[in-house]
Amino acid sequence: MNIDLKRKFDSYPNEAKKLLLDIRTVIFDTAEHDGVGRIAETLKWGEPSYLAKNGSAVRIDWKPKSPDKVSADPDRDAVLSYIAGSTILVCLDNGEFVSVAVLMEKDEIVELKNIAVLAEHQGKGIAKQMISEGKRLAKQFGAKVMEVGTGNSSLSQLALYQKCGFRMHSIDSDYFKSYPEPIFENGIRCIDMVRLRIAL
Repeated sequence: MNIDLKRKFDSYPNEAKKLLLDIRTVIFDTAEHDGVGRIAETLKWGEPSYLAKNGSAVRIDWKPKSPDKVSADPDRDAVLSYIAGSTILVCLDNGEFVSVAVLMEKDEIVELKNIAVLAEHQGKGIAKQMISEGKRLAKQFGAKVMEVGTGNSSLSQLALYQKCGFRMHSIDSDYFKSYPEPIFENGIRCIDMVRLRIAL
């Protein structure tokens, strides 16, 4: 890491710095695991940027106006436990990061482990497009079923997945009870994982 990048990482609050460095590690580990070649690490528009020879740049950052936008999953360790072996979809708008989705294969099931759209781009149908692309890739992987899990309190996500054709499958009781911090949405404590599936 060059001195300018080090100064950039050192400028972040400690928690954001730790998480962004974890993401940086995942980028390099994934590149090595998948054999994509050398990753060029630079500052682009003031943000750490990572570029493979045959691909689009991925930029990571933390901004004071969006202090909670580093990760879509509140449990950093949970994210890191599944991201390295997953397929990551990224949506760009004129080179700007807009959305990310994470797919994980297991036997004949592909699970949509995580999906996030930046707040300023929500309500434009991007999540539906990402899910549609995820379904297409899952079929290419040879999967028969696509699964997604979300919290019992995540009412908008439950609506979104059902609009995309998913149906209720099962409930993992107390799934979120072990998270470091309690999660509340829509005035409801998030405790159970609701799993939905769609046949491909």
